[in-house]
Amino acid sequence: MFHRIIVTVAVTLVAVINPVLSQDAPPCPPTIPGLAAVVDTPEKCMCFYSLAGSGFEAGDSSTFDTVLNDDSVQNFAQTGKYFGLDGIAEYLSWVKGGVVVRDFIPLGEPLFLDMTGTTMEQCVATIAVKRRMPYNPFYTKDNQEVCVELVAGSVLYYTMTGNPVAPITIQKINAWLPDDFISVAFPITDTKATAEFVCDAIVNTCGYDGSKRRLKGESKSLKAQKKDKSVKASKNTKAQKKDKSTKASKNNNDSNAMEECMETYKSLPNFDDIGGLSYIDGNTKGCRTLHAVFANTNSDHCPHISFDAEEDVNGIVKCNMSKQTPLTALFTDKQLELFSFAATKFGFGSTGIDISFEACPTAP
Repeated sequence: MFHRIIVTVAVTLVAVINPVLSQDAPPCPPTIPGLAAVVDTPEKCMCFYSLAGSGFEAGDSSTFDTVLNDDSVQNFAQTGKYFGLDGIAEYLSWVKGGVVVRDFIPLGEPLFLDMTGTTMEQCVATIAVKRRMPYNPFYTKDNQEVCVELVAGSVLYYTMTGNPVAPITIQKINAWLPDDFISVAFPITDTKATAEFVCDAIVNTCGYDGSKRRLKGESKSLKAQKKDKSVKASKNTKAQKKDKSTKASKNNNDSNAMEECMETYKSLPNFDDIGGLSYIDGNTKGCRTLHAVFANTNSDHCPHISFDAEEDVNGIVKCNMSKQTPLTALFTDKQLELFSFAATKFGFGSTGIDISFEACPTAP
């Protein structure tokens, strides 16, 4: 991140923390167009250069190890909270090499918009970047190519460590995307293929029959009944019948479960339209699409895609009732205005997003 202004992490930290020790102290404010009014105090300069030297890039989980820890939190009003390095990286996997969305590509340098609230003890940075998101046409309506470009904003809350190798620790990331990304772009993938993907995760990966009951438990009961009925048969005959009945019952159960799951899934809204925001953290298709991606590699998400309210390993229920988190709970009015400014500067106008029905360019 901010590669143009990095000299070396070590020189930067020494120079900024104590300029007397180095003749290579970077300028404060930075001599970069647009930053003089943003990075305008020694505290802000220290925070700015430390973030730049950290190499953190919100769309690249390979940069997370030295800046995030188990106490880090990412908030996104429309989808919820994600905890710890692994949880935040997992959330990113939905759009970075994901199933429905293939990538989350930065286009150009980020805009460093504001550092209001920064002190020696707490750094606050408001940033926006233009990103490109190519969709997998297998999951889009009529299998159309879809390319989404949008402004992605974030407010980072972090502290400086004084360690040149790991110069910052991020406590909190409040993420922002244009609401049209959910209200307009999500319905584009409201297809049979997406429904089958979600229900395959519910039924086959997580073993649900469309409710809270597990297919494995139901199949075991059916096998026991078959075994009781064939108790007088020969050993070989019993084995053959058991094998055939198990396969038949499993196929029937799976088939019925998939059909029931598809019907239930189709009855859900894509998102909850509440107070001018499009939420996908409630009982919606969007929430289950999101967590079905995660459930394929992490069974802890299985309770989230059950159609019944079910607690996960942390005692949390998801995809049931939206938290209805307002943007003002995460951002100040000034920060929201700056994201709108960034949208205009990136050429998106008031919506902050552009959706085209063609393949994304192969390079930024």
